[in-house]
Amino acid sequence: MSEIYIDGRYLEDNPHWHSGDSPWKADQIHDLLVACNLQPATVYEVGCGAGVILGELATKLPTTQFIGYDISPQAIELCKNVSNSRVKFVQGDLLAIQQSPPDLTICADVFEHIPDHLGFLKKLCRTQKLLVFHIPLDRSLVSFLFPSILRRTREVVGHLHFFNESTAKSTLEECGFQIIEDRITAGCLEFPESGMKGRTFWLIRKIAFSINPRVAARLLGGFSLLVLAKPGTTQ
Repeated sequence: MSEIYIDGRYLEDNPHWHSGDSPWKADQIHDLLVACNLQPATVYEVGCGAGVILGELATKLPTTQFIGYDISPQAIELCKNVSNSRVKFVQGDLLAIQQSPPDLTICADVFEHIPDHLGFLKKLCRTQKLLVFHIPLDRSLVSFLFPSILRRTREVVGHLHFFNESTAKSTLEECGFQIIEDRITAGCLEFPESGMKGRTFWLIRKIAFSINPRVAARLLGGFSLLVLAKPGTTQ
């Protein structure tokens, strides 16, 4: 499956490499860091894609040094648009290249694409100090009732593993992480689908999210889980 990120097929299906929602993701990550009183001097991102998350974070953390890693040559080519003296990008596997861990590692919408996601997470747990995960919550009551949603998610954006809040947290904990902070994010409200059905479902999601974000994610889908985690004491 990783070949599609190297041979150009993923870029064909996703020509902007999801950079449209990256400023929003950067805002969510920055808000989490502020809430937890964190000011990392060095930040790495594994699976950085087009690099926009780091580019946006650089404007919010003016003294931080950033390095993004991605195995895709096409993604690294896109990163040239945001590269500068504080934001650098490397084609390759962070876990194979990294010499010493940064203050913070970002893994945003990544491990659901990796065939051996458990092995990947365990290696992150052994080698990193502090991590931010952003995890799509594809499993919901709606996706259970309409299985074609998950099939399309797999075909279009390449998700191999599907999570709800409970299974996402359990996966991290079983791989050795201790969750410090977590929250539900609502990308589905920032980037609504078009058409009458899309607008109606957007309104339903908005109302449900305002009442209880975690219940809204379990029932309706389209939400994600933002997690701050560190390796557990037993690792």
